[in-house]
Amino acid sequence: MKFATNLVIAALVVASASAGNPAQVQQNSTEGSATSHCPNVVCPDVFDPVTDENGVTYPNKCAMEDAKCKGPRENVMDEYERVYGKKFGAPRDENDGVNSKSDGSDKCDDIICLQVVNLPMCGSDGVWYSNPCEFSVAACKKNIVEGTACN
Repeated sequence: MKFATNLVIAALVVASASAGNPAQVQQNSTEGSATSHCPNVVCPDVFDPVTDENGVTYPNKCAMEDAKCKGPRENVMDEYERVYGKKFGAPRDENDGVNSKSDGSDKCDDIICLQVVNLPMCGSDGVWYSNPCEFSVAACKKNIVEGTACN
């Protein structure tokens, strides 16, 4: 009993010594710091496999979300180009009239994605789109159809 008590006290001393100043730990951490934007997460040790839109399997949903947060992030401008088929601010080309309404405005601009739904779809251009609405915008702007080119 005395040994167990001493062991618990020793563990507490080691834990408090290694914890240090919380601000200092935050500053020295590469994860959970202001530059990573990801919380320090400890996922449960539960095996309930999930697979992401790229076919990568994780032990559970928490592990997948943690990896996605800490993984590389897509540049917003690259995302814009992927969805709309051209760089942000690019001049209109002669093919843009295909999707024009009689008043000269682009009918693709009428597609408004109100809900953020994660239901990935593969386009014939080999790109994964986050959801059917995002796919519809891209299909309107580019000549693509739902396909299996992402396999």
